[in-house]
Amino acid sequence: MRRSSLAVVVLCVCAALVFLSFVRSAGAQGPGGPGGPGGPGGGRPPGMMGMAPDSFAAERESLVAITMERIKGRENVAAESVFKNIRVMKGRTAAQVLRGMNGMGRSLGVSCRHCHIENHWADEDKPAKDVARNMMRMTSALNDSLIPSYTWPHDGKPRVGCFTCHRGHAKPMEGMPRPGGPGGPGGTGRPEGGRPPGERH
Repeated sequence: MRRSSLAVVVLCVCAALVFLSFVRSAGAQGPGGPGGPGGPGGGRPPGMMGMAPDSFAAERESLVAITMERIKGRENVAAESVFKNIRVMKGRTAAQVLRGMNGMGRSLGVSCRHCHIENHWADEDKPAKDVARNMMRMTSALNDSLIPSYTWPHDGKPRVGCFTCHRGHAKPMEGMPRPGGPGGPGGTGRPEGGRPPGERH
């Protein structure tokens, strides 16, 4: 019991950090504005972590296509009646789950084998599968409860997802860039809590 309480506290702290960093950057200029794609200066703003190349895209697309063919006629049926061990994405169609997992793989820049054993998709042998489930619960809590509880200065409410933190990398960055980039106001030359540029973990 105590261990699960600690896990909930850690999850809440992580969610709060993600949310606070998102709120801090809510007023940032969007794409097309200064420094954004198509804007003056082009490229991404200083300090922004770019999307890593997705070298697994073709592999994931192929596996999704093979699986869609295998479940042909059941694509629009609830995923839990088509696949085994669906725990978090219950109520979604089989096709939605496949597209969602492909999107998660793209957001993390990983193959299906990151969470699954190929051709034994329902097996629970890889810890990354449970991590992914917990991350889905966290983003759902942020999007469904925490974010809607605030008044936003613009139309619509922001949403978070895997890409919000991962940016195409299996491990999320260790700190969010400061407004204006690492050298921006109050900047230390590196993301908050992060390592110096180029240092790997």
